[in-house]
Amino acid sequence: MRKVLVTILVLATVGGVFWYIRNDLKFSQNQAAVTDVNFKENISTSLTEASQKEVVKNNADLLKAQALKIISRPISVKIQISDNSRKNALAKLDELIKLIRNKYDYVNAWYDLGAYRMVIGDYDGAIEAYQFVPLIKSGDYIGYVNLGDIYSHYLKNYPLAEENFLKALKNNSAYVSGYVELAVLYENYFESGYQKAEDLLLSGIRFNEGNLHIKIKLAEFYERNAKKSEALALFKEVLSLDPNNKFVEAEVVRLSQ
Repeated sequence: MRKVLVTILVLATVGGVFWYIRNDLKFSQNQAAVTDVNFKENISTSLTEASQKEVVKNNADLLKAQALKIISRPISVKIQISDNSRKNALAKLDELIKLIRNKYDYVNAWYDLGAYRMVIGDYDGAIEAYQFVPLIKSGDYIGYVNLGDIYSHYLKNYPLAEENFLKALKNNSAYVSGYVELAVLYENYFESGYQKAEDLLLSGIRFNEGNLHIKIKLAEFYERNAKKSEALALFKEVLSLDPNNKFVEAEVVRLSQ
């Protein structure tokens, strides 16, 4: 009987050891599997971050190369300007080119480069400068405004002027002058321009409810297009909000006669 008990105890002990070893082996295997997954995830994350950094670096290299190409454009004075204006513009352009060569993504330098190229009548060069801005400043609207201005006032390419003004307004719906300038283009140079201009100005008012200037411009637009009652109603609305506005007061008196 005693031998039987000893045998049972031994078997129980061996079984317990075997159970412990087996479970410990499972734990080790599971832990190894988790560690392997984590290792793979870390490797994947590291590779992704490295890839992103590489993409950013490659993009930066491409943008810098493009910037250097743009500022390498020969400087040519294409319009009649005074000797003093010519001298100042050329000096400023030389200064800006050096600045961009050292810091290709300095946005204000690109604005100025476009402006001074316009001064000397190099509109194509100015366009290149302003088109580069959105590549280094996401959501920019000033470059598009300047492009709209070049196409509308200098090159008389009204579809491209419209395209760029709309991009400017998309990026900054609070830019009231953009609505006004584009509305003038619609009114004077586009088929169905009246409706486009009215819709645009009304859209500008919706985005800028507290702005009285755009309401005045819509009132003037209505008056020019023989919609006296609409113009008067808007002028009265503006006057109620700005009682000291002498111009609007005079318009209300005149249209009420």
